[in-house]
Amino acid sequence: MWIKRTKTKSKNKEYVYLQLIQSYRDKQGKTRHRVIINLGKEKDVLDSTVVDDIIKGLEKLSKELIIIEKSDFCADTKILGPILAVETIWKKLKLEKKLDDIQKQYKIKFDFNECVKLMVINRLVDPKSKQAIMEWKNKIYFDSNNIKLQHLYRSLDILAENKETLEESLYKTSMSLFKPEIKVVFYDLTTTYFESQIADILRRMGYSKDNKTDCTQIVLGLLLSKDGIPLGYEVFPGNTYEGSTVATMLDKLNNHYKIGKLVFVGDRGLLSKKVLHEIEAAGYDYIVAAKLKALPKEYHERILDLSQYRQVGDELWLSEMEIDGKRLILGYNGIRARRDRAQREEILKKLTKNLKNDSTKSLINKNYSRYLKIGKTSAKIDESRVSEIARWDGFFGYHTNNQELTQEETLESYRLLWQVEDSFRHLKSTLNMRPMYLWTPKRIRGHIMMCYLSFYLLRIIERNLREYGLEISVEQALDELSELRTIEITTKTKIYIARSKISGLKTQILRALSCKIPKAILKENVVA
Repeated sequence: MWIKRTKTKSKNKEYVYLQLIQSYRDKQGKTRHRVIINLGKEKDVLDSTVVDDIIKGLEKLSKELIIIEKSDFCADTKILGPILAVETIWKKLKLEKKLDDIQKQYKIKFDFNECVKLMVINRLVDPKSKQAIMEWKNKIYFDSNNIKLQHLYRSLDILAENKETLEESLYKTSMSLFKPEIKVVFYDLTTTYFESQIADILRRMGYSKDNKTDCTQIVLGLLLSKDGIPLGYEVFPGNTYEGSTVATMLDKLNNHYKIGKLVFVGDRGLLSKKVLHEIEAAGYDYIVAAKLKALPKEYHERILDLSQYRQVGDELWLSEMEIDGKRLILGYNGIRARRDRAQREEILKKLTKNLKNDSTKSLINKNYSRYLKIGKTSAKIDESRVSEIARWDGFFGYHTNNQELTQEETLESYRLLWQVEDSFRHLKSTLNMRPMYLWTPKRIRGHIMMCYLSFYLLRIIERNLREYGLEISVEQALDELSELRTIEITTKTKIYIARSKISGLKTQILRALSCKIPKAILKENVVA
């Protein structure tokens, strides 16, 4: 259709008439035109509201067109993209059913599932306190009008009381959906602090990995599969010795998850001889970094003899020996050797400068004092110690009781321990788990469970992006999705909820997460 302008003359005056014309084909296939409506003189039409009135009248007959008057136009936007992602994964994990089953045990009238989902969405998108969530929730396209602050706090209590149930349910879901490789599991601990010095049965002063020596803390232990999927966690009092936590995790693997055979990988500061005996007693194998220089001196020459090694890479050599019936996998890395040497030379430069300035007080620390011979009133560089330390540049090793893994597989397995550190980074930075402003042990445990659930979803997002071939971080993906918004458009007769344009990277991310692309108009309501 189009508007046709027809000119006529009358008494030497020219008039322009407007007609609405439609094209069509006749029975012979020829193009014909017909007049749908005569609008009248162009000047009269343009000087009146005739066109607007016709369009408004026709809108009522249209199922596709929306008429918005400039004078009445107003729009409100809300975040949509991350909500689509969470809703899709939530459904895939059948979390609504799990949480609804838990709710049946309690005499509560609020929607427990929606409360937990809201807190998880917030943790992934823009982590805030529970109180701040109550204002923030109005910025997202999520039906949260009936959620009150007390509902969020009560939900944390329920999460704490059902931690084991949810954790094991997620584990079974992982086995079913993702089939993660659990021949090797990784375990490590971190601490997370409170802006408080008030202690209780959970919040205690202890060695802080956050360097918050004046704050109480808790200790968090995390188990991961080789694929990076979380298998479980435990919360311990802030003054817990790291090695004493392993028995609890072994019980989880053995008695709760019924895993009969695996290799337990942990940091050397965590796995003492006593703990290694506990792992063996549970029927599991282990891989732990060796403190080579702390081994009996009778083994040193063998360890440092590169002729006993075989080259497996450009700058990597491996070897193996047996100590007390256990394998010791040895390695030498040329890149690591140059790094060790450069770091030592930098320290020696600082030492030489400080010794000249007689700044001996600044030298009394672990990194410096091992190079020094310190007297009562003076200190000097001990060249013999420097030479001895230099012999070990680039060497490393791992203890293991496993007889099946090759030297290369043992090395690779331990290297994957970085995934636990990466997980703690996500928990502390991306999900903003610390500091915590909750004070009762139950609520603290509930908050950790909520963070663990958020981390579980984060790992699934990360996994899906990787499998789809998108080389972006989960933070970048969530930021990109946060730009996908709903737009509320109000007219005289209706309220429309539309979405912003989906294209480019947003489309790829949604497809990677198996999210259904929503219609342009999500909802429409008649104005009362």
